[in-house]
Amino acid sequence: MKKIVNINLGGYPFTIDVDAYEKMESYFSSLEKYFSNYENPHEIIFDIEIRMAELFKENAGTNAILSNQDVEEAIKVLGTPEDFSKEDLEENEKETDNLNNDRSRHYKRRSEYSVGKKIFRDPENKIIGGVCSGLATYFGIPDPIWIRILFIVLVFSGISPVIYIILLILIPKAVTEADRKEMRGEPIDIDTIAKSIEDEIGNITDQFQDFASSFKNRRKDRRANRRRRRR
Repeated sequence: MKKIVNINLGGYPFTIDVDAYEKMESYFSSLEKYFSNYENPHEIIFDIEIRMAELFKENAGTNAILSNQDVEEAIKVLGTPEDFSKEDLEENEKETDNLNNDRSRHYKRRSEYSVGKKIFRDPENKIIGGVCSGLATYFGIPDPIWIRILFIVLVFSGISPVIYIILLILIPKAVTEADRKEMRGEPIDIDTIAKSIEDEIGNITDQFQDFASSFKNRRKDRRANRRRRRR
């Protein structure tokens, strides 16, 4: 008889046997070491936790007791630090100019867990709820305006608002980086999650710096204007 442990992984509750729990703990310990030099290690680890929890939900469900095999299969999808260390070394040795083409070969490593497109609402490109932009992304339509026009045309039939409300309720919103990548049909592993989070944090930092610079310039202009008035 095996002991079991109740855990919370990425906000989802799971029951897991002790051996599988120890394997998962060891995996996340290696990730913490691997990402320790990154600017946002905690955010990266949490996003990986969410992705692993989603894999467990898809393949084992929240009511099943997770086993060693479940953890191993999830790790195969996400990849290990050793995998990506070897990949980086091979890329340096080959002195490849096109990193994206090289990385795409590594993404072919997949197990029984298949990562494909899923329908999500796109909150980053929404007008109301992101339904039209999510559908456009799923069907490979470059501009969601065509889906929006279709809904506007259907408004005259009286069906469009009802359909939109139903889709708004049924289609989940893309919250995490893993959701957004699944929405676009992009591969998801620890490397792509880390890069996406760093890009997001970098964009926020750039926006904050731009705002700070703009604020300083405004203050300088105001001071200059006050001095002129006094003169």
